[in-house]
Amino acid sequence: MALSELSRQLRQLLDDPSDAQPAAQLSPAIDAFIHEYTTSSEPDVLQTRLDDELLTIHKDLVDHTSPRHVDSFLTVLQELSPILSPCSLISTWFDIILRPALRDPKLPDGTVNRAKELILSALQRRTDDYYEKIKDFRRRLMDLYLLDVHNEISGEDVLEWAALDQEQRGKRTCWKRNLEDTLAKYSLGQPEDFFTEMNESFAVPSSRQQLLVLLNCCASQDLFPSHAAAVLASHPLLSSLLMSLLVDNSSTVCTSGLTVISKLLPILAVHATDGLKAILPPLLVILARTICWKERRPPVTPSEDIESGENADQEVSEASSVEALPQLRPETDWQRLEMTFTASSAPSPHHFFTYVYYLFPCNTIRFLRNPMSYINGHNLPSPYIVPWDEILDEDEIKSRSESILRGHVLHPRLLWSDAAEELTEPRVWEQYPVSRIVGECTMLDVRSASLALRARALGDEGEGPSQAEEDQNVATVTPHMIDLSTTPGRPRVSLREILTTSLALNSVEDVEIVDMEPGWPPELFPSAGGSPSKRSVSLPREGEDTTTEHGNPGQVVQAISALQREVLLLRNELNFETWVNRENAKHIGRLHQDRILSRSAEIERQGLHNKLREYKTQVNRLRNELKQYKEQSNSAKQMYVNWNTEQQNKLRSFREKWKSWQAEATNLRNENKEAKAHLEAQETLLGDAARRVFELETATKENQHKIDRLHDYERRIDQLTKMQRLWDEDVKRCNEQAQIMEGLLSTYKKMELRLEAYEKTHAEMEDNARAASQKIQELEARLSLAQRDDTARQQFATEVEALNKDRIMLVQDNKALRASNNDLRDEVLELEHMIELLKAQVSGKRGLVAERPSTPPSMT
Repeated sequence: MALSELSRQLRQLLDDPSDAQPAAQLSPAIDAFIHEYTTSSEPDVLQTRLDDELLTIHKDLVDHTSPRHVDSFLTVLQELSPILSPCSLISTWFDIILRPALRDPKLPDGTVNRAKELILSALQRRTDDYYEKIKDFRRRLMDLYLLDVHNEISGEDVLEWAALDQEQRGKRTCWKRNLEDTLAKYSLGQPEDFFTEMNESFAVPSSRQQLLVLLNCCASQDLFPSHAAAVLASHPLLSSLLMSLLVDNSSTVCTSGLTVISKLLPILAVHATDGLKAILPPLLVILARTICWKERRPPVTPSEDIESGENADQEVSEASSVEALPQLRPETDWQRLEMTFTASSAPSPHHFFTYVYYLFPCNTIRFLRNPMSYINGHNLPSPYIVPWDEILDEDEIKSRSESILRGHVLHPRLLWSDAAEELTEPRVWEQYPVSRIVGECTMLDVRSASLALRARALGDEGEGPSQAEEDQNVATVTPHMIDLSTTPGRPRVSLREILTTSLALNSVEDVEIVDMEPGWPPELFPSAGGSPSKRSVSLPREGEDTTTEHGNPGQVVQAISALQREVLLLRNELNFETWVNRENAKHIGRLHQDRILSRSAEIERQGLHNKLREYKTQVNRLRNELKQYKEQSNSAKQMYVNWNTEQQNKLRSFREKWKSWQAEATNLRNENKEAKAHLEAQETLLGDAARRVFELETATKENQHKIDRLHDYERRIDQLTKMQRLWDEDVKRCNEQAQIMEGLLSTYKKMELRLEAYEKTHAEMEDNARAASQKIQELEARLSLAQRDDTARQQFATEVEALNKDRIMLVQDNKALRASNNDLRDEVLELEHMIELLKAQVSGKRGLVAERPSTPPSMT
């Protein structure tokens, strides 16, 4: 009864377009059905009937183009989720309504959140009966994220994205965002299962960049440190991440991995200190590898190869030999990722070094001072077939790390402890919040520390600069460098100069750097564009042929790859900066509460305590004076209100008059200046015009016959130019159509060969089925003869049993062959349909639009 009532109300709700609150009206019916389900002796039967009824209602009434229908049905599923099995949500409703809801950008946020909650509820492990299905569903979600959504590092996905319209792009963006958000929320509920699934996918090299983006999104959540950090510290996924940073040769993956590990370091320091100390030696080796990263050179174009000759070939061979790394040990069981993009640049180790240096300053300095001694002291095995001393160059590490060390201030703990003490002391960060660690890491940067000290100095002075001083600073802004130590008040810079410099550095043109300090390294100011990808690839110029002699894209492919990498790195940097800003905002709020509000509360509390004693002595006196002052205050208040109103009116009128006078005076001055300038310009133009009229009249009379002939020549040249351009366009279109027809003919021949193969296979399977049927009939006849003769039945009981087994196996084989035959028949029909389409496409092509004229037009 409860199911029929629920079905009736749901059908009525979907039929009535005026209803706007489905949950409020269906809640009593849903509660009644849940009560009946919990008290029933056959809950499986009720659940089956419920699934069938909901499928029927969805098929008959739900319109996926209507947001109200989708929201109503998802609301019902959410209310019924306590009794719906995970198998029903996974097998039935995911493909029907949950997945389309995550793809539709027109649905409201509440509807999409219901779909996400249903997916998360299906992923929760309730009983062991559904564990395999939930595991398969988790694997499917991960495959959808890696293979179905838009992948920024895939050239095919980028070209496909460029061919889509705005609506399709919106759907794909919505699908990726919602799926990523769903997986990130799932990582908070079941972190171990989620990390296990990610670790299995991490074995595929092409999926690592996408997985790092997903892990970065998970680490950016507010609840990640308390829910998943301790699990990640002891999970094999962290080892896989470290292995990728140690041996993978893709700079893009290394940049993303450094961003993720930089986020995880302060989180692990607070919530999993022991696990962080255990991975310190691999972290320092990763730091050394990143500091000494060798950039790959961009591929040499044919033109550059011709110009450079044999020297270029020799340089490329030398570069490839230098960049080649030794093979990995077989027991590591790791497939190295060689390259993600054709254009690459060295990843920046700045943020990663800052966090490692803040957490373990003594060990970091000891490692940079003598890397091989530190590695041997901690017994860190090499993942390569050669030892560490052949991989790491100590002199190069020391020389390159010097510039990074100069950009950081001295850590106080370098004076208080040593490397061994740092690893054995108690958890010093256990009471720290993550935001405090991020804020203090930022203060290790020299620039941030100088700004903080300058702000503290200004705060100690009491008052800031006056308005006149600030106006003077604005007036004296020059393109030269501003000395922050001598500039009074806040430094003022020109926004126009900042934008001009940024555009110049981000352009593909060469920029000349002037006024460079003698102590700065030249690597800070590259000669090419500002972005790493643009420095590693040269973009084609306007009018330049961008195709090679074989017709394949040349520099365009490199440019697309560079832009893909640039977008990915900028998104990665934006995500990291957003996370740092959020953690800094938390730390600032905590400091404000601890230092400002606490101090203000203490001062206020002490003042209230002192005033309490005074108020106790005054309360009696004030009560007696209250009656006397009440009448006087009322009259004074009324007089004050009247006087205040009158003064406000006068002040308002004076201000309006003053504004009108100022505006009128300004307009008159502007009009006077414009009139004078206009008169002077008219006088100058009048004299110039008179002189030019005389000169033009003279020149016109002299050159009139030449002008007439020149007009005729220009008209003929335009005609010939148009004819030449039309001829070139026709030839180009003819060549393109010829290439398309050759491709279609090749595809058509391949389809014919596949069709013939499928027909032969189909004929062989029919012959096998016919033979099997004859054998079955023969065996059935022998079985009937054996049953008639009682004596023969006893003699051949064994033979009959064997024949029955053979008959059952033949029947099963016959069913399998019939199913395979049906599949082959469907494939043959699809191939015939594709062949017809190809024939139609081939027959629908046209030739040249216009033929080239036999003789060029006469010039006379």
